[in-house]
Amino acid sequence: AETWSSGYIYEPWTGFREKPRRGQYVNVFPDGYRQTPGIPQEPKRQVVLLGGSTMFGYNATDGQTIAAFLQQMVAADPDIPSTEIRNYGRAHYYSEQEFILLLQILKKETARPRVVVFLDGYNEKPPVYTQELAEIFQTIQEKGEGKLLMKLLLKRSPMMLVLRRVLPMFFRSDPVWSPKDYELTEAQIAERYQRYLAVQEDARAICRLYHITPFFFLQPIAGFHNNFTSHLQEVDIVANKYKGMLMERMAAAQSLMAFPL
Repeated sequence: AETWSSGYIYEPWTGFREKPRRGQYVNVFPDGYRQTPGIPQEPKRQVVLLGGSTMFGYNATDGQTIAAFLQQMVAADPDIPSTEIRNYGRAHYYSEQEFILLLQILKKETARPRVVVFLDGYNEKPPVYTQELAEIFQTIQEKGEGKLLMKLLLKRSPMMLVLRRVLPMFFRSDPVWSPKDYELTEAQIAERYQRYLAVQEDARAICRLYHITPFFFLQPIAGFHNNFTSHLQEVDIVANKYKGMLMERMAAAQSLMAFPL
């Protein structure tokens, strides 16, 4: 419940990010990264993890994330210098958003990371909330800021908050998708594949400039090397089928490396 209850906040350039929060199991700092247990007080170097909800660790505690297990591994190896694993995973993020986030991290952080890890594949699509942000912009252009403010105030009124509790199918913090939203043509698969390769090339160039070692991993999904025919929800069958097709192409173009520290 702590993972899903807080939602997101607007962030320039990337569009949105996880809302800062402190809980028993899930903690997110105001700077936008999740708490990782076991970080040394004065680390000599930093590893930044970028990705979507899988990297963030949705439905997992702070101590059960990928970052947490990596932190345990580096702490247990006496040959590895004191290292901080910093978890910048964020729900719905795809490679291009992660690249923009990396640029923001490099601009504001005094201690630049030694290694950056990208975990991608499932979310390679246009950014979530693009349509909603476009509608807000259009409203400002056509009706002025005053009417937009009134619209937002009405949405936050006590009556509307009650309706959002009673009618979750009409008001959700996450978008609601149908199977058709996930169907992809061959041209769309090719376009997303080429975009991923271009982002990876840009990320490698920036990392060379800052003397950072990048690693690119594809996350495991149900539709990858799996021709399953049944699932609890039809939307997941369709989503994993087409996402699996994209992942097959991405995997063929890149050899996945180990994670030497």
